[in-house]
Amino acid sequence: MKNLMFLFLTCFSQQSFAQIFINFKELNNYAKEAREPGYTCFVSYLNGDTLKGTTMKIKYKSYGKSTIELDDKDIPMLSQARMYAVQNEDHFSIIGSFMENGKWHANPKNQTVRVIRGRISLFGSTEEVNAKGTTITKFRLFKPDNWTNPGNWTNPGNWTNASSAGLAGMVADYPPAVAKLKEVFLKESTRETNDYRKLIEVLNVYNNR
Repeated sequence: MKNLMFLFLTCFSQQSFAQIFINFKELNNYAKEAREPGYTCFVSYLNGDTLKGTTMKIKYKSYGKSTIELDDKDIPMLSQARMYAVQNEDHFSIIGSFMENGKWHANPKNQTVRVIRGRISLFGSTEEVNAKGTTITKFRLFKPDNWTNPGNWTNPGNWTNASSAGLAGMVADYPPAVAKLKEVFLKESTRETNDYRKLIEVLNVYNNR
């Protein structure tokens, strides 16, 4: 199965973003490396339940009616427990959901794919910006409160939109990463960036210490 997030990226960034070309193949490779080790495919819920398997298929239909098959068995999209994360052969992602008649309805079309896994993780997604279906690529950073238990992907932590200023706050406790950030970004800014290569340069220094 192809990586969801980078299957339909079409854009150079626009509006408040610098125009950075998105290399789909490169991001797909990063996403595959950022999967949870020790698992092939799974569906995880916020209550701690995890359904494990070896194959996964996501069938995209009309909004709210897409389905997930794990080892050729349909996974209910509507449940009391909120579906939180899914992993297939190509990527790990946080999955969106909404309330419907007192139950959580998972929406496989709304996924945020992990690009880098570590003390600080990088996630990416696409968003439509107009009625014509034009999309932009957005990245977010996540720093868990408890990195000593990285296998718990529901760890609470700090999420922030990707910007050099936001990243600076996250890496402030490790001077080599601060130095790398100043080298690649030159100055801090709260303006969002989709220059994932620069973000990854800094994250590699921080995560590989």
